[in-house]
Amino acid sequence: MIVLKKMPMKLLASFLILISLSAHSEVLLGTGLHSETQGRLSPMLYGAYEYENNAIVFNSVGVASKYHYHSAYQLGYFLNEDWGTFLEGKLSAGVGVVIFHREFGYRDDTDDEDGTVSYDTNVGGGVRVRVDILDHFFIGVEGTFGVAGLYPILLSFQNTQVMTFGVMF
Repeated sequence: MIVLKKMPMKLLASFLILISLSAHSEVLLGTGLHSETQGRLSPMLYGAYEYENNAIVFNSVGVASKYHYHSAYQLGYFLNEDWGTFLEGKLSAGVGVVIFHREFGYRDDTDDEDGTVSYDTNVGGGVRVRVDILDHFFIGVEGTFGVAGLYPILLSFQNTQVMTFGVMF
C-alpha cells in the first residue's frame, strides 16, 4: 500500500483506464462483505483485472478499535468461463488458487503497547461467480477453501466467502 500513497490518484486512474482499454480486458473495482469479519459490516476493498478467461483478484478487509485489530488480505488467480446470461446480465464462473493472510492483535488495556499478535497465511482453491449488470456494474461471490497448517490430513480447513459489488471498465 506504500506505493499507492506515493502515486498520485490521477496517475493510478489513468493506468487503470489504459489497462481496461486493452483487448478483451476489464478492471473491476468494488466493495462488499467478507466472512473474515464474522458478520461485522466492515467495508472491503475489492479489485480484479480480467484478461480473456484469466482473472487476478485482490481484496482487503479490516477492523480496529483501541483494544484490537483484525486485517485480512487475499490474492488469487482464476480461470473463468462464460456461462451465458442470468437476469439479463452476463454470467461467468471460475476456479483458481488463492493465497490469504490474516493478522489479529489485541491488548488487555490501553497501556499495553505490545499486546498479542497472531498471523495466519494459507493457500487454497477458490471458486467465483459474477453477474454483469447494465454493462458497467457487477455482483459477485467468491469462496476460498484453504488448508490450515502443514497437516491437511487433519481436515482443518480455513474457508472465506466474499460477496462483492462494484463497477467495471
